[in-house]
Amino acid sequence: NNLIRALVINRFAWNGISISTDCADNAIEGNYIGTDVSGTLARGNSVGVLIGQAQRNTVGGTAPGSGNLISGNQEGVTIVDVTATGNVVIGNYIGTDVTGTSAIPNDVGVLLLAPNNRLGGQSAEARNVISGNRFNGVDLGPPNATENVIEGNYIGVDATGTVALGNDLGVFVNDVANNTIGGTEAGAGNLISGNVRGGVAIAGEFARDNTVLGNLVGTNASGAAALGNGEAGVSMNQGASQNTIGGSDSGAGNVLSGNVFGVLLGDITVSGNQILGNLIGTNAGGDQAIPNSQTGILLWGTDNVIGGVAAGARNVLSGNGFAGIDLGPGSTGTMIRGNYIGTNAAGTAALGNDLGIFVNFSPNNVIGGTEPGAGNVISGNVGLNININGLDASENTVQGNYIGTDATGTVALPTGRALRIEFAPNNLIGGTQPEARNVISGNYLGISFEGPTATGNVIEGNYIGVDVTGSAPLGNRGAGIRFTTEASDNTVGGTEPGAGNIIANSTWVGIAVFPEAGTGNRILGNAIFDNAQLGIELNRDGVTLNDEDDSDTGPNNLQNFPTLIAAAASGSGAVIEAELASAPDSSFLVDFFSNLACDEEGHGEGRTPLGSVTLSTDATGMGSVVAEFPTISGTVLTATATDSDGNTSEFSQCLELATWGVSASPTSRTVTPGESASFTISVSAEGGTFDETVSLSCSGAPPAATCAFDQDEITLVDGQASASMTVTTAAPAGSSRVIPWTHRNPPWIWLSVALLLLVAMGLRERLRRSDPRRSPGLVPVSALRGAAIAALLGLLAVSQNSCGADGTPPPEGGTPTGTYELTITAAWESAQSTSSATLVVQ
Repeated sequence: NNLIRALVINRFAWNGISISTDCADNAIEGNYIGTDVSGTLARGNSVGVLIGQAQRNTVGGTAPGSGNLISGNQEGVTIVDVTATGNVVIGNYIGTDVTGTSAIPNDVGVLLLAPNNRLGGQSAEARNVISGNRFNGVDLGPPNATENVIEGNYIGVDATGTVALGNDLGVFVNDVANNTIGGTEAGAGNLISGNVRGGVAIAGEFARDNTVLGNLVGTNASGAAALGNGEAGVSMNQGASQNTIGGSDSGAGNVLSGNVFGVLLGDITVSGNQILGNLIGTNAGGDQAIPNSQTGILLWGTDNVIGGVAAGARNVLSGNGFAGIDLGPGSTGTMIRGNYIGTNAAGTAALGNDLGIFVNFSPNNVIGGTEPGAGNVISGNVGLNININGLDASENTVQGNYIGTDATGTVALPTGRALRIEFAPNNLIGGTQPEARNVISGNYLGISFEGPTATGNVIEGNYIGVDVTGSAPLGNRGAGIRFTTEASDNTVGGTEPGAGNIIANSTWVGIAVFPEAGTGNRILGNAIFDNAQLGIELNRDGVTLNDEDDSDTGPNNLQNFPTLIAAAASGSGAVIEAELASAPDSSFLVDFFSNLACDEEGHGEGRTPLGSVTLSTDATGMGSVVAEFPTISGTVLTATATDSDGNTSEFSQCLELATWGVSASPTSRTVTPGESASFTISVSAEGGTFDETVSLSCSGAPPAATCAFDQDEITLVDGQASASMTVTTAAPAGSSRVIPWTHRNPPWIWLSVALLLLVAMGLRERLRRSDPRRSPGLVPVSALRGAAIAALLGLLAVSQNSCGADGTPPPEGGTPTGTYELTITAAWESAQSTSSATLVVQ
């Protein structure tokens, strides 16, 4: 409970003030420690204030005149020993003159070798100005400097926060853990700028679980202009692990701008650190650039995390002179998630780095991800959005990102190239699940593969040249994808569900395999459409015509494309025949597509992938295949061929799908059992060239009848052909047609004659009875009776002849009477068309 106030203490060989063992709750206020009485000239002590094994002491204060001027010493304030806890250093000028605008350096401003102390505070009155010191502004050293809080200070600038007055290093966390630099509350953040080397350095294998949050590092006090540190805003080295720069809570992010590097993770032993919620390369509003002259984050290390899936974890890495993020050689396991890289903080406007993300000889990193919120917006960068470079840059994964668009995925931002894979093997861009899809659209150039070791890369499931809905055009300039400088054995798309990319709306071609490219670049199952020129371009010379035996060489070995022979609609699907002239005795994968229209070159693109089938060539190099697809959209068909080494051809010529049908003339015939009926069967094709041979068949004929064609197969000429169909019925077995007209008509005439005779007999009898005298002109009753009997006998004979010669009931068999619907089927391969005709049997 002692107070030391308003003294000038200078030129002591050891300590200006020493607070020793068990001295607690003392206050040191308003002193000049290490300067002359004017506060403008250095008159240093060895240590300005030393607190050792003492607790709860206060150096400075928030009341007017409470702050000390501690400058010109070797060490300004030193707190040492594990028992030196609860001490507070606030409101002082440490390393400057009395005005806070010129340097009177200590070697080290504040040296903390003890736990649980506080440097600064959240009010302006609690702020220390720790600037102009020769080495470190604040040094937290081993082994005991843990749980210290450094907040609200100006470290490396003058008292106005606008002029650099640097220490050599602002804050050094030296192999110690669990310290906090800054805070989320208003006024808790430090201004750490203008230092000669760096702002905050965290180093050593025991430098764990330290947190740097809410600070302005490299700008002036308003966060509106650069006041950079000479190297990194924050650096981690020598095994520093599990530290957090920023955070996902409100106010936790730092502004790390105006430095050479925003954040530097300086060697491969640095692991498990998180960089969250920061503005790196922009002003405090995130809408204007304050570039770090080199890179936003330069990282050598293992299993570090940049950003996160929560919105508050998002870093904005924009406006930097070189890269937003640079993963240096050997760094691995980095997770880059949820960040805006090259845009403003709203994700609505370009605020580009020269390069968005540089994966430089760095393997097994993940850019984005499939979890909601994991994808980055990597857009607006001047030269290139993502560059994966070098033989060791393998097994990297790029998923779920917007590359070239704003944060909505619907608007293109001014940007350079989308993605370059340069000498790098075995990387995955996208994936088969919708969540893995990248939207790669609106870029100056699309994706490029370059270099002989750029092999084994897979591009699948992405939207390239369309917006996030997959429907609105948002094309890339030039080619959507291009292969050059011996890039070989890569895959675009695939045969698995979800593997195909949309590649559309490019200002040149969909995919270009340049003359200097390599071979084995597979292009399978993609939706390629509405590009200005060819869907797939080999050799950069327009349509590359097929050659005999396919013996030429060049990009993708200039693989011959298939020739589509015929295509016919089949229900809601189609049957397609293709042939290929290529290498003999070889196997090929033929990929089929439908389109809305054909390109003006006569060779289409491939808007809707239908599927693929295997085709084998014979010893002459010729092969053919017929493929059936249950559903189809579009009426123009194309195909590609891919050999067993993965060389994919250009698209084939277009072929329009034929809609074809069969009809019967006349549509109805009537016969009696035993007669024949003839029909003319016509087959016609519309909408495409279809001069194939179709087979005819008939079903639905009545029992004991046959249906036959004069030719079972007919070949269409100009889409037309016809044949005759005869349906032959059978008469009942044993029937006799002695009196044909009675067979055709019921014997009612005989019944009529018999009835008339009987009526006449009745009339005659009445006349006789009414006049007993015989009238000489009347026929005798006996004669009439005889005629009636003869008529009845005739009726019996007719009945016997019409029902059966032996007088038995009608025999079984023959063609039953009735109305029958005949189905006529015309078939080509598995495609069928049917029609009907009616047969009436009386």
